[in-house]
Amino acid sequence: MTYNTFHDVVATPESVQDDYTLLTENLLQLHHERYDRLVDLGWTPEGNFKDGSFHLQAYEGDFHGKQIYDFRSQDKDLIVSEIEQLCFAISNGRFPE
Repeated sequence: MTYNTFHDVVATPESVQDDYTLLTENLLQLHHERYDRLVDLGWTPEGNFKDGSFHLQAYEGDFHGKQIYDFRSQDKDLIVSEIEQLCFAISNGRFPE
């Protein structure tokens, strides 16, 4: 894990109305060394709850490598599920398929 501030984010209008600093482009970054995959999560556009969403991406190598996964949602529970499935697939050498 490179960094993780995702645990602090509760993306509802009420929770972020006074603290848009929680909705950043840099929420979570994971790197799997064995398969050389980078998983990145952010909120885009940064600080904009109304028009923004979580943006989950994965790359071969780093941000300069081939993008192998791209998913967006405002639903935190759905994003958590996607992260878990993506990490499981990468850890088992099944991504990309």
